[in-house]
Amino acid sequence: MRKLALFLAAMMVMPWAQPSSAAQLAVDIELVLAVDISFSMSDENLAIQAQGYAQAFRDPEIVAAISAGPLGQIAVSYVEWSDEQRIVVPWTLLRGRADAERFASRIMAASAKASTGTTYITGAIRFGTSMIEENDFAAMRRVIDISGNGENNMGEAPDRARDLAILRGITINGLPMPTWVDPRRLGGVPADIYYRDHVIGGPGAFLLKVDDPANVLRSIKSKLLREIAAN
Repeated sequence: MRKLALFLAAMMVMPWAQPSSAAQLAVDIELVLAVDISFSMSDENLAIQAQGYAQAFRDPEIVAAISAGPLGQIAVSYVEWSDEQRIVVPWTLLRGRADAERFASRIMAASAKASTGTTYITGAIRFGTSMIEENDFAAMRRVIDISGNGENNMGEAPDRARDLAILRGITINGLPMPTWVDPRRLGGVPADIYYRDHVIGGPGAFLLKVDDPANVLRSIKSKLLREIAAN
């Protein structure tokens, strides 16, 4: 009860967290997982990325973190992006192990098996912002999580899209993976530096650099724990 009281008190001082209608369901976090499937990601890396997210949601620590929140439930979606965006798993309410397992299974069943398109981080941020603004949930914390291995190379830089998301009370975190591909295929700025300067932002924003494909699961799990447990 004390956790719930603290949650409701915080909601009162955060106007963007208020339900806009009686139909909206209160959750601890609205989380968009936006993963890069552009040409710079090899098919092997796509598989490693999807497996990392699926395994993370099957991890007992992640399940425990979901249940331990003030409301004990989160809303999460899984989106693939390049020069376009595709919703792989739409907004899903997770309350415990069974929900998390179903979410993991849907990632594995529908995730991309081949890379495609250019790196359009700006579009991913805009798409994630719209998903959060238009869903049926309300939360104190609203987060877009961008995973990728290079800088934006289509359209305008992501800075303005990031800033507009922040103005709407949305935090953008990053999971840059700069060493997954031949550096000659990427821009001149390391992915983690680019994400730091142009992608992440908002209350509590952070990035977690992945130096080796072997560390993907550990990095994704650490990132999710930090996001879900930040109550």
